[in-house]
Amino acid sequence: MGTIGGRGLRTGTTMTAALLATALAAPALAQGAPAAPAKSSPAPIDLTVAPDGTVVQPLPVPTPPPPPPHWPLRDAQALLGAIQAIGDEGLMPKDYEPATLAAAIADGESPALDAVATRLFSWLAEDLRDGRTPMDARVQWFAIDPDRDVNPTALILARALERGDVKGELAALHPVH
Repeated sequence: MGTIGGRGLRTGTTMTAALLATALAAPALAQGAPAAPAKSSPAPIDLTVAPDGTVVQPLPVPTPPPPPPHWPLRDAQALLGAIQAIGDEGLMPKDYEPATLAAAIADGESPALDAVATRLFSWLAEDLRDGRTPMDARVQWFAIDPDRDVNPTALILARALERGDVKGELAALHPVH
């Protein structure tokens, strides 16, 4: 086992960021250097020190996504109608799985319908808002498109379900020129 900064801390142990900062600053303080002013800091972060003295960052714990919002049958049916008519806007209805949505609607209101409708609404809204070219494929394009930041998919979905106007929210995303 090694030490950090000659202060006798054993490697291979877990310590908080505050303890690590104190251990590394201790030699300067012992030589009469003025202490740094106290700062308010966020909650301590556990860090692991490897045997070679390097700090190993812990893997972030992913937070599960929130459950999809509830889809009343009338809103899911409106989404199905919008998908079936999306060919008028130059998109392919089959890309938005109308048969899958129709089957979920036939089974009635359920978490399965909520998940399917949310996924398909998001696909359709993003294609209407951003175009069919995925954002990742637009890296070398020299036009900045702020639509995704100004009008995020989650906000569009929330408005559609809150107002009970799925078709209207999707129609507002149609290109105007």
